[in-house]
Amino acid sequence: MRCSLNIPLEIVNLFSVWMLCDSLRNPYSPSFYSSRFSFSPLSFFPSRPQGTVCLGLRSKTHVVLAGLKRSPNELASYQKKLVKIDDHMGVGMSGLTADGRSLVKYMRTEALNHKYVYGTPIQGSRLVIDVADMHQRCTQSYVRRPYGVGLLVATYDQTGPHLFQTQPSGEYYECQAMAIGSRSQTSRTYLEREFGNFPECNLDDLIRHAIKALRLVVSVVRSSDLMWRGVLLWQ
Repeated sequence: MRCSLNIPLEIVNLFSVWMLCDSLRNPYSPSFYSSRFSFSPLSFFPSRPQGTVCLGLRSKTHVVLAGLKRSPNELASYQKKLVKIDDHMGVGMSGLTADGRSLVKYMRTEALNHKYVYGTPIQGSRLVIDVADMHQRCTQSYVRRPYGVGLLVATYDQTGPHLFQTQPSGEYYECQAMAIGSRSQTSRTYLEREFGNFPECNLDDLIRHAIKALRLVVSVVRSSDLMWRGVLLWQ
């Protein structure tokens, strides 16, 4: 038995167009998140950086990651911003640390599997590309939102030290120096002014530049609020 409804053709056409437009929405569409979620990962994209400042800089022999550790209030503990992936690789993050922990777990697993199968450390650029692909796949699917975290990856290989930046959009860059996070423009201005001296710096000089760049972000910073990690990479 067939049942027919007397629906005007104009309403049917309007509903079809609405369904087509809805299916063409992507995670970058503001209406997509405004109609479905109260949180939008777009606020963590490079145009609107969030999270505490994290920066990295490298010379011909060393690479340094530094970050500003600040608790949300007096009763809370600090969020861990600098983590070790392998003996030759470390990561600094800014943004949603929960997303950062997920990516760190993936990177550690890949590094361990590569060392187990091939007997050598995984190349940093290869792992960065894999992480960038994970970022990009989330921008093409409505099932998952984009990762709301930016990463600075410090690594070394036979060619020397390297510093990479990944973005939630899926893009990645190799940098001489970079600062990410909220109010990081001041630190980037300092790094742009001084980066010509970085290639010849030793480890102590790089750490000194990193702390100076962090101190420019806030007017008054306690020494306990600054954390840095220097890794001796190539001798």
